[in-house]
Amino acid sequence: MWFTTLYKLRLLTPRGLYFLVGSIRLYGFNMMAMVRFYAKIKPGEIALIEGGENITYLDLFVRCMSQLHKLCADEKFMQVRKIAVVKRNDSGLVITIAVLSCLGKEIVLVNPDIGSKMISAVLKNARIHHGILDEEIVLEETFNKIEISTGSDRESKENSDMKFKKKGQSNITILTSGTTGVNIPVKRKMNPLKFLNPFFDLTKKLNLLEVERLYIGVPICHGYGMAAFTMGLAMGRTIVLDKNFEQEKSKVLIEKSQSDCLVLVPIMIKRLFHQEKGFENVRRVISGGAPLTKTVANTLLQLPEVELFNLYGTSEVGVSFCDKVKLGQSIQIGKPLKGVKYKLDNLANSEGELYVKSAWSQNNRSWIGTGDICAVSDDGNLIWKSRKDEMIISGGENVYPDSLTDFVSEIDGVVGAHTSVIDDEEFGKRLLLFVQVENDSLDAGAIKEIIKNNLPRYLQPKIIKIVDTMPYNELGKIPRSVLQHTSTK
Repeated sequence: MWFTTLYKLRLLTPRGLYFLVGSIRLYGFNMMAMVRFYAKIKPGEIALIEGGENITYLDLFVRCMSQLHKLCADEKFMQVRKIAVVKRNDSGLVITIAVLSCLGKEIVLVNPDIGSKMISAVLKNARIHHGILDEEIVLEETFNKIEISTGSDRESKENSDMKFKKKGQSNITILTSGTTGVNIPVKRKMNPLKFLNPFFDLTKKLNLLEVERLYIGVPICHGYGMAAFTMGLAMGRTIVLDKNFEQEKSKVLIEKSQSDCLVLVPIMIKRLFHQEKGFENVRRVISGGAPLTKTVANTLLQLPEVELFNLYGTSEVGVSFCDKVKLGQSIQIGKPLKGVKYKLDNLANSEGELYVKSAWSQNNRSWIGTGDICAVSDDGNLIWKSRKDEMIISGGENVYPDSLTDFVSEIDGVVGAHTSVIDDEEFGKRLLLFVQVENDSLDAGAIKEIIKNNLPRYLQPKIIKIVDTMPYNELGKIPRSVLQHTSTK
């Protein structure tokens, strides 16, 4: 399988080997080398689509070289080791990561959506004083903002390659917060050799050799988005970048770019495919970053010739499980990718916390707890149950709040749902349900009656609140602190 994959990507042809070895010799084994390789192998093919602009692999390489020349001439910059990158999905982000990777910098990706005040606090806490930011982000005057141009100059076109002393292997640190809102740094060395197993296995299971245009709606500053971007670049595909996911605008971008593979989170799938219209070119959708529900999956799978894949992984362990979702089946996270070892710890009723070990996890020598409670199905597939810190004991029963969320989300007229936990004198803990509905025809009383007739007593919420909107973040998760301040009807 690996030989066939590499050959079809032109990596094992005589010409491909020549340019691959040359690229690695010049720039190291990193993203810059891959950009140069495809600029030599297929210079006129489109590398990036953003907005109304198509950027070829040759043009992308020329733009990267233009920035590399400028940064290498800046002695103060070259002395800086740690660089913050606070940018949305655009060509500037791609150029930045490629250039910094070959300069051996420690790249710290920060989510621009957390706002300037929080960004300043995060960078100050991490002792980072230099960064490449989107224009609208304004930080303290003491912060050194590095300007990156997405254009190219004459010098870089006349002399595309340049000789410079390679600076060693680069690191990427991703700040992950999930539902807690607390930014936790996850650091990885950019060593492509460690990612060969998931690369080949995902290429086979997702049929990625058939993909021509890969739409990435997920922020690249997150682990899931970075994994999708890296896969697309390593395969030399056309990557369609969406700077800000907005339902109608993103749908137009997908259709105009003729994207045939979409990388999304479940809430994006729900918003894009609520109507069975359009998307004639889409052949596969990859879901990850948050739990996929049966309702969302079934809505998508009504479309002809569309395959849906559910990926599982955390920022700490990376993408580790994959499952092809079938119409009407229960949602599973599937079987582990090649090279992944897993175990369920503290088993109770055949369920336990998932621990993972792999060469590409944050600490590849140790078992890493995911914080997720999982079970194994009869056919050996892993089933996600809940977050460990969200499971409660109510009236002596183990209760998973997400079980209530999933059920309510499938009720006709419900736009979104989320379950929290509150203290209760009688049961110890009870459930608090937040629901967003399409119109006033569905109220809290009607929802309570449906739940009462279909779910056991321990899953009955003590309180149901109808909210105006569900405050999803860019990965389709709801930060606990934000939900507390959501307006109710």
